[in-house]
Formats: sequence, structure tokens, C-alpha cells
Amino acid sequence: MTSMPAGSERFTEPGLRGMGFVGFVAASDLRQTRMNEVPSGPGVYAVLRPPGAAPVFVVASVGGRFKGRDPTVPVPVLEAKWVAGAHLVYVGKATAGRNGGSGLRKRLKLLLDYAAGKPVGHQGGRYLWQVEGADDYLIAWRMTKDPTAAENHLLSEFLGAHGAYPFANIAGPRG
Repeated sequence: MTSMPAGSERFTEPGLRGMGFVGFVAASDLRQTRMNEVPSGPGVYAVLRPPGAAPVFVVASVGGRFKGRDPTVPVPVLEAKWVAGAHLVYVGKATAGRNGGSGLRKRLKLLLDYAAGKPVGHQGGRYLWQVEGADDYLIAWRMTKDPTAAENHLLSEFLGAHGAYPFANIAGPRG
């Protein structure tokens, strides 16, 4: 058994539960329940892979073609971005939106619609959908009044623990 880098246990299911995350529902199950248990307010969400074997990358993404653009990236790019030993593969945020009509439920619906091949504008996390078995990923969420700060904090902590950002976070913290 390989040891985890210092601080990386915070990015496992028990660690995230300790930070107040709830849900931990498989992407496929969440899609089927139509997000009934996901709150509609602002927050952050995390996508975790089941512990175990190394990923199998697929040549073509199943993600939606937003504005006709194929989200597929070359497998070597995915291999280089993979964070070995990490359970957390993506951190996202959901703001309330200008008129309060956004939030976690809407943002996660977009994420999963994109994963189902629908041409929606949720390009964040697109690397997720080029990994075999991605429907088994667990999705967890936490309500927060400042999703941007919460997301930035998680990304910075992950970087400190793993020396890289989560696999499907193409960029680091932002304003």
C-alpha cells in the first residue's frame, strides 16, 4: 500500500465529509434522480473517483459539443494531468447568479448534461468525461455564501498536498 502525501487525506470522502460536504452520489445516480437532493443555493462541489486502479483514458470524449467544438484532448495530455493517488479529480463552484437563478442544482445539472453529450456551456471539468467509468464518480457538495473563495481555498490546499491541481481543473484559483 502506498502512502498518501501529507494533507491529501482531506481530499478523500471522509476528509471532505469532515469539511461539511454531503451527497457523495454517483454521477449516474444523480442524473437519474434529477438532482432532487441537491440544494439550489450557491456552493462548491467535488468529484471523486472510486479508489483503486489507474484510469483508462478514452480516445474520444463523450462530452457535449458546445458551439460545435469537440472537447476531446489527446490521451497524453490526460496522462500528464492525472494526479496519481488522488481521489479528488475536480472541484467546481456554483454561484447564485445575477438574478439568483443559478446555484448547485443548476450547475450540477449542466455538468451531467454535458457528460451525457448535450451541447451545454459547462466546459469546466471536461477532462472527466474522457475517462472510462466516469459515471461512477462520486459527486459531493457544500453550501457556502462565497463559492469562489471556497473553490480557491480547496484548489490551493490540494496543490499544497499534491503539487498539482486536481486532474480536471485545468486552471487554478481565480477571482
